[in-house]
Amino acid sequence: MPGAGTDKTRNWVEAAGPVIILVEPQLGENIGAAARVMANFGLGRLRLVKPRDGWPNTQAQRSASGADRILDEAALFDDLTAAIADCTVVLATTARAHDQAKPVLGPDQAASFLAPHVAAGENVAVLFGRERYGLENHEVALADRIVTFPVNPAFASLNLAQAVALIAYEWFKLASGGVLPFTMPRKSEPAGKEQVQAFFVNLERRIIEVHTADAALRPKQSFVAIDWKIGSASHWEAVWLRSWARSSHLVAARASRTASPAPASRRTQATCARAPPSRFPRTGSSGWSARPRR
Repeated sequence: MPGAGTDKTRNWVEAAGPVIILVEPQLGENIGAAARVMANFGLGRLRLVKPRDGWPNTQAQRSASGADRILDEAALFDDLTAAIADCTVVLATTARAHDQAKPVLGPDQAASFLAPHVAAGENVAVLFGRERYGLENHEVALADRIVTFPVNPAFASLNLAQAVALIAYEWFKLASGGVLPFTMPRKSEPAGKEQVQAFFVNLERRIIEVHTADAALRPKQSFVAIDWKIGSASHWEAVWLRSWARSSHLVAARASRTASPAPASRRTQATCARAPPSRFPRTGSSGWSARPRR
């Protein structure tokens, strides 16, 4: 049985999309995590430029959490120029301005900008820099556009895999039309307002009958406060709720009748009347008398 959202019985979704290029990534864990989010959002082409700890990397395999095919097919390059040689459009992600006269895009704008190039069959790429200090000026200079994220300016540093996730998510949302993988199933038609109001009238009457002395349960506001929770109930849910209110009233009323205590004098008399005679009568406050020996 699949767990945590991973279902290997379903088809692997991998449509045309940008190439993800990690420039001199420092930690294998971040490479694996980046591959994982690429798999989450249907991207399959990963390129690595001089990973610090070498390649392949055991820590990357562990962090990928099953996205092994992306790591297995990852291409290794000695420099960035070679990694983007076949790309017609390149975007560089950065949290710093770099003082370069390049258009700056957000992640959603970047996806929209790349879409027609991908549809035309072109190779496009998005660059991500080192965990410690990102891309250098000469590397950003190789890009056509800069991509940055709307983050807290006092704490703008994102984890490498988080930055990849933002780009991959916006791309997949655009490519898939933002269609959710599942929705709430409709098991019956929505209940009409008349049916829902009938339930509240019934519920209010039952509560007042059972709790006649409790004024806090009677105000209309108590029912208005919960109306929004039940107002969208389906037909069968409304039927069930009304039946529940009716049965709860019967159970509460029956419990109220059986729980009423008898007066103390009558209870004492009834207990004494039922008590069997003792075989060993008391001899006083000190205890029971000894049984006579034969």
